This record gives sequence, C-alpha cells and structure tokens, in this order.
Amino acid sequence: MKTILPSLLRFVMPALLACLTLAPVASASDYDGSVWLTSAAQAPNGGTWVQLQTGVETGKTEARGGAPVYESVNEPGTIVAVPGKAGYWVVGKRGSIHARGGARELCGGHLQNCTNFPFEPEDWEFVTFAAATPDGQGLWALGRRGQVWTVGTATPYGDAIERYDLTATAIVPTPSGNGYYILKNDGGVHARGDAVFFGSTGGSFKKHYTGLVLSYTAAGLVNGYWMLNQDGGVTTYGDAAFLGSTGGNTENVTSLFPLDQGTRYAWIKRNGEIGISGSYRRGAVTTNTGGTTRLWTLQGNLDYPGAELHALPAGAGRTDGWIFWPVKRAGAIVYQLRNEHNGLCIELKGYDIAQGACQANVEGSQQTQAFALEFSGSYFYLVVPDWPRLVISALPGETRLKLVDRALVSPNLIYRWQVLEPTTISAADSGALLQAEASSSGQKWLVAPVTDAPNAPVRFIDAASGLCAEAQNGRSSYRLQLTACDGASSAQAFLLQETGPGVVRISPVAGSLSAAPSSVSPGAVEFVPEAQGSPWRLAASSGR
Repeated sequence: MKTILPSLLRFVMPALLACLTLAPVASASDYDGSVWLTSAAQAPNGGTWVQLQTGVETGKTEARGGAPVYESVNEPGTIVAVPGKAGYWVVGKRGSIHARGGARELCGGHLQNCTNFPFEPEDWEFVTFAAATPDGQGLWALGRRGQVWTVGTATPYGDAIERYDLTATAIVPTPSGNGYYILKNDGGVHARGDAVFFGSTGGSFKKHYTGLVLSYTAAGLVNGYWMLNQDGGVTTYGDAAFLGSTGGNTENVTSLFPLDQGTRYAWIKRNGEIGISGSYRRGAVTTNTGGTTRLWTLQGNLDYPGAELHALPAGAGRTDGWIFWPVKRAGAIVYQLRNEHNGLCIELKGYDIAQGACQANVEGSQQTQAFALEFSGSYFYLVVPDWPRLVISALPGETRLKLVDRALVSPNLIYRWQVLEPTTISAADSGALLQAEASSSGQKWLVAPVTDAPNAPVRFIDAASGLCAEAQNGRSSYRLQLTACDGASSAQAFLLQETGPGVVRISPVAGSLSAAPSSVSPGAVEFVPEAQGSPWRLAASSGR
C-alpha cells in the first residue's frame, strides 16, 4: 500500500472575511422563457439553506449540512440569509415575505403592504431575487425587469429597467449597504450608489448570466466580482481570483452565493445540486523545520494590534487559522495574512512580526503587510516582495517571528511553512468520526507531517486545543487520547496508508495496529490488529 501524504500535501488554488458581514444574495435563471427560481444561502454554522422550485407555482425549503430546520415555504421564491442571525427570508415571486428563525417579520408578510409592489403582478413584475441589508433589518427585492423595492432599513439607489426581453438575475449590496449591483441575464452589470463598476460582458447576450458574488480585499473593500453563466462557467472581473466552475458544461445553473465569509463561492442547479469552488489558502500555519512541529501562535493581547507572532510547539497557545488573502501589488499577486479569529493581519514592526489592522492599500514602499510565497516542494517561504533575501522565520534559539536575511543564516535553519486546514475524519463505512476520548462531537484535526520527508508520519493536532492525539494503552485496548504534544513520542506519530481513492488506514508507527471505531464504547476510537482496522476519509485537504 502507498501512503497518502503526497495527495494530502497537494496545493489548492488560493481562495473568510472573519469580521466583514456579507449580505447574502439569491439569484435565479431565465429558463425557457419563464423565470425559474432555485437559490441557496449559507447558514452561520456552515450548513446551507436551499429554496427549491419544484414546479411553476410550487417549491420547498431544505436545510442541509446541519443548517437549522424551519417550516418549509412551499412556493417559488428566493432565499436570503440574515447576516449575523440563524434565520432567513424567502421572498416569493408574487411578493410574499416569509420570515424564518432569527429573521424579523417584514411588511406584514407581503411587499404590497409597505411598497408600491402590485397586488396582482404581471410576469415582468415578478420578484426574481432579493438581498439582505448588512444590518439584517431589511432587504432589497429585485423585479424581473430590474425594478428594486426596498423594505425595512434598505435604501433605494435606483432601478435598472431596460428592454422587455432582459431579465434581472441578481442584486448584491455593497458592504456599507449604501449601494448595490444589479446583474442582467445578458451579462450587463449596473452599479448603483457606492458600488464600483469593475466591468461586464457589455450586454453581449451570447450567454445567459444568472449570479453575481463580490470579491473583497483583506481590509473588506470590494475589488471585483465573480459572474455565473447558466452553463456553470464563472467569469472574473476586477481583481477577483478565479476559484473554479463547472467548466461551462452544465445546464440550468440558477444561482451563485458566497461561502465561508467570502473566501469561496458555490453554485446551485435548478434541481438543487450544489457545486463548491476552491478556496483561498487558509488554516493553521505550521513548520517542522528543526524536527519539531511548530504553529503560528500569538503572544500578548491576542486579539489586539501589536500582539507578537511566535512559532511555538503545538499546544503552547491558541491554535488560530489564517487566511492568505490574495491582492495585487505592482501587477503581481501577493498575500495579506488575516487572522480568522480576530480579523487582523500580520505586519512588519521594524524587523519583527506582529498583527495590526488590515491595510486597504499595499502599493508603495511603505506597505508592511504584503508577502510573496516562494515554494520549495510542498512547503513555502514567506518573502518580502521587494527584498527576496528577507523571509519570515526565527533566529536560532528564539521563537519570535521576524525578518531573517537568508544570506546570513544557514538554509537548514530557515523556516519553511505549510498551511494545515482543519478537517474532520470519518470512517468510510460507518461515518463514525475519529475522536479522542472525552472530546466534543465533530472534532477537527490538523494533520501535520512529522518531517518534510516524503511519506513522513503525521501528528493529529486537535484544532481547538492544540493538543496531540496519542495511542494510549488502556485496561483492555489501545485508545485515542489527547495529551500534550511530544515530538519524541512514537505514540503520537501515525502512518496514513492509502487503501482506495481518498481512503486511508491510520496506524501508529510503533506496532502493527490500526484505528477503528470502538465496538464497545460508542464515539471512541480503539486500535485493533491491522487487518481489522477501518478505512478513514478526511473531509478536507490537510496541507496547502
């Protein structure tokens, strides 16, 4: 059997804006001459709500991936998640407004009660999309011709009414709520209020465009957008990074919506099938240079500007995730590194590395937050773009990260980095999760190679606590436990051996045992003779 390490260490195209409130949108498709609504929105817990149109006048609401379940809305409509709330609105094509969960009631349940929306709308007056205000207290409803109706705290910034043969297919507000973008099915984009125009198809009408999602900088500024074609193709405008699509070989793709606070997007087909793009590089930043697994760890006032950044052994502090946010500088892609927990970016303080408010502009010689990635196999150096000899590392015998001149330090002492994405690990046959005893359900792991050698053993680091998994001998069997990380412990090192596509066996490096869900203690993991071990599946790639 071959190890899965090379596939775990694959690099994914860079694709959460931790502190920015995204106003979720819904979008639809002009299908065979009649508007067909199927839309989706992400719930706060990472699940998805779907409003599925099942017929010309029928529909239903589905909650997927653990999203809270509320009463279904059984009519065609677009679903709009409420920012900061576990709830949503479904806006029916004839103007009904259904509030679910934490969504406030609006207009007594119908647009006609608080706007000039007609009591008996014609086909060209049907609501095709809707978007929430950033404060979650109102919404914009979009009509088929480009009319905009406002509810609650939403402010009107103008319609986009053109020819009768054009259908408005998405409305997306700016982060301030002081403007919005309207997409037409010919690919025309209409910027209103403080919305900045980044381009469009020019209304070519060669394809039908059905969805729009905004791209942001680490500082929360709109820097472009992704536009969805009905065939599943995605086009980028401005500085939006292409993160993937169906390849333009799919039919009836009706909506595009943001995921994970803006680090990626997803599309949904008329039948409710969802596809997800790639993501910005994100996760815990780690190195094993020198033989010890170290993680980026904040010291001092953790969630305030000025906190120092150190490389400490796993378990020595809070395990934070970082987003490598792409931004252009002098025409080249560089990265601002944003903390997922507090929304701050790493920056230079002289030669030291600390965190500060994310800069809106990284152009010019005075910028202190833009870094380039120089790859070395499955790892990378973090380089100052204008001075490539300077990299982020630590001096021998120290833990604080700073700029180090590669010409003055031995190459084997310069830290090479890797990003570990937290992942759940489940048994391929039963779905039981790999969890240490006494751990909460849904435990996520950082799968960290012990060395940077090919096919190296790995450590399982609990993403919440920073503690390491260990195969410990109990009264009757070896069990998976959490304990302080010990780089010299063979009981904390595991081999991943591929047994099928995306499926592995997990075995301690010492002995001939293999992990399996416990047959006597539900929720526990025990180590059994290798032939009896279970195959396991990682939900996410571990190394980027």
